[in-house]
Amino acid sequence: MSLVESKAAFEHRCDEITADGSLKAAFATAGVDSFSKLAFSVGTPQSPPTEAQFDAFARTVFGAGVTVGNTANLKRVHFEATTLIIASLKERVTSEDADTTTIKKIPPAEKRARQENQEGRLLGVTIQGELAPSHQLLDLANHIYESGSIMWLAPSKCTKRDDEVQLALKSRSPTVQIENSQLKVSMLQSEFAADSGSELKFQWCLQRRGIAFDQCYLLSWSVHEKLVSTLLGCLSRTPPIGFQPVKLEQLVRADRELWTILARETRGSLKAVGGVIPLDAQVIALLSDPRVTMLLLPLPTSHKSPSDKAADSSVGDRKQDPERPKKVRKTRAEKSCPEELKKYDMKLDNGRICWGYNLKDGCKGKTSGKPPRCQRGIHVCANCKRPGHSVLVCRALQAA
Repeated sequence: MSLVESKAAFEHRCDEITADGSLKAAFATAGVDSFSKLAFSVGTPQSPPTEAQFDAFARTVFGAGVTVGNTANLKRVHFEATTLIIASLKERVTSEDADTTTIKKIPPAEKRARQENQEGRLLGVTIQGELAPSHQLLDLANHIYESGSIMWLAPSKCTKRDDEVQLALKSRSPTVQIENSQLKVSMLQSEFAADSGSELKFQWCLQRRGIAFDQCYLLSWSVHEKLVSTLLGCLSRTPPIGFQPVKLEQLVRADRELWTILARETRGSLKAVGGVIPLDAQVIALLSDPRVTMLLLPLPTSHKSPSDKAADSSVGDRKQDPERPKKVRKTRAEKSCPEELKKYDMKLDNGRICWGYNLKDGCKGKTSGKPPRCQRGIHVCANCKRPGHSVLVCRALQAA
């Protein structure tokens, strides 16, 4: 509901001008309850009324004993009403994507009035804390209602008012945006999402969505609660043998599919006629639709064929057999080692042993340190690992 059509916003503005409520009462007697009605009660936004016409309108509203102060207050509210009407029409004309992308927000006074009305209707439901929808969620629900274009509101978008209040306290940096071919500097809105990782938090998210839909007259609270209980009831069912319990991801897919079908099959306006909400009957019918219920069925557990199980058991037996020798893979250096040195361990804790030093031709590389070391390794015996001689003259080998 826009500002010019909101009864609560009109009454709130009247109370701001006259705290005693006399202006609001006079308009109620005259049958004027919104800015749009007042703008066309006398004259039009394009052709202001004359003094004589306005005096006659003031007598109609306040009676024969109209004062100068009453007329001044009446002119003030009438001027604001005509200005709001012109601004509203200009926004609808200049905004090319107003019906699809621009979120149509609810006036703050209208939000308060709707919540008070909802608290009086929904006995036993405390719309506070986890069940209090954020203003962003209410605006999304109102956008669906006003535009007539159904969208799926994921659980992550069903945020609560407490998180929105805490987010508003954080500093926001200005950003430059292009709107309707105009360059504007505005404060960047921080994106935040609701936590729906557990079953309880998932239920809170859906219930906040149901409260937002009920406030915007898009879907009644009782019907949305049937949807929530149907989804969550699948989590407590005992699956058959060979099947796994229903997971939370399946509930999300089923909920998304239900709203996708609604968007595909719904025709006409979403606005209530005679107190009957069009989506109520369609949602109840889809709760037993196979296209939705098939997504809520238990999935079979992963199982292996008997041959795979036998192979796994044989592998397990080999791993548990302590007497079976383990196969050690050789590195590239061990594979390229000279044949006469392959029977020796050519590795030390501080590096590798030089192959050339232990061969017949010896190593001619420059050495340094203790024990001597060249670029190819340490100059020690490949057998006894001592410096000063190679494996060719090792006394330990000669003694053996």
